[in-house]
Amino acid sequence: MTELDLIVCTIKNIQAQAQIAGGRFTALTDLLKVATLICDRDGKVTFVNQQGLRMLHATQSDVLDLQLADVLVQAGLDLIDRMRVQPGALGARPLDDFLIDTRGQRQRVSMLVHPLDLDQSGAARAMIIVVPEKQRSALYQAFARSGSIQDYLSNFLLLTQEAERKKIAADLHDGLGQVLTALKFQVEDALIRLDAEKTDESKSILKEVVVQLRGAVGEVRRISTELRPSMLDDLGLLPTLQWFCRQFEAAHTGISVTLDEKIKEENIPVSFKTPMFRLIQEAMNNVAKHAQATSVFIYVRVHNGGFLAGVVDNGVGFDAERLLLGASCLLGVGINSMRERVEASHGVFRIRSHEGSGTAVSAAWGSDNDDFQWTDPGSLGNFDQFRKHSQSRGLDLTQ
Repeated sequence: MTELDLIVCTIKNIQAQAQIAGGRFTALTDLLKVATLICDRDGKVTFVNQQGLRMLHATQSDVLDLQLADVLVQAGLDLIDRMRVQPGALGARPLDDFLIDTRGQRQRVSMLVHPLDLDQSGAARAMIIVVPEKQRSALYQAFARSGSIQDYLSNFLLLTQEAERKKIAADLHDGLGQVLTALKFQVEDALIRLDAEKTDESKSILKEVVVQLRGAVGEVRRISTELRPSMLDDLGLLPTLQWFCRQFEAAHTGISVTLDEKIKEENIPVSFKTPMFRLIQEAMNNVAKHAQATSVFIYVRVHNGGFLAGVVDNGVGFDAERLLLGASCLLGVGINSMRERVEASHGVFRIRSHEGSGTAVSAAWGSDNDDFQWTDPGSLGNFDQFRKHSQSRGLDLTQ
């Protein structure tokens, strides 16, 4: 699954413009450098992302009065007709055309068109992704491979893993690699001075090398811990979570963390420990990045013959119902990653949130009751105490 596969599959599973209102799709297309335009059934261009502006050599003000026929030489007027008469024909296959920028210059492009907001009179809007000629083959191949949203979700974790590998490679190259290169030159310098009987100078250099080696060892431990804390294998899930909470509070001094453990370590199946930890780790990462929370409640427990784990914060929250009812591929890497890890271990994932009222992320494994009523914060034993400490943020996730 390539990055262009992700874009194509995302587009094919969007039904309405409202599903991209949150900005995640725009951020995704900008990140992957795919130009995106949206036009209405009258041919007026209503949206162009940053990559599209670059291809058009334009600013947002330049496209205020732009018509699709001004931009696409051959397909512009034809697409408008199809939106009204044959909206189902839009997106049947990729198209080739010439794109005209604001300077009047043409360039060969390939594009994929997808109808939005279908009604009895046709498609109210059309989304168009545009790639330069050199990506033509990649776009056609991505279109041929693209499938349903289930196909997308089954492959999403692979893309996430690839992103993790890229991050590890960058950490090794930019951090540890540069340190080891510098240490190599320092050791060589020390040997040269030792051969020249400059013992004191050689000792001084080697002492500095020892200090830097300690730093390199710390960097290796940091990378290793991000991949998989050794404590998880050596001591178990609960001690690892206790350590993780201490580390989190030390790094984020404005957020207090409550860890509620209603379970014994020996009762947690080994196969559930890693997905439980990854769920909590990713949820806490989201808290640090987005929630603006002051308090977080983490729980791990046995219930109804199964196992529960979750994270509740008193942050700003978001409109989870609107997002979850939309295309799942717009949820963002963090949420999709959590869900994929949970479902890959035969668990059930749920996220609840309201704007201004915090977020609750929860998962269950092996329970006979999968309606998730028992994962609501109001049913948790220590949640009332947590709520008292969080009233300043108006936390209310039980509605």
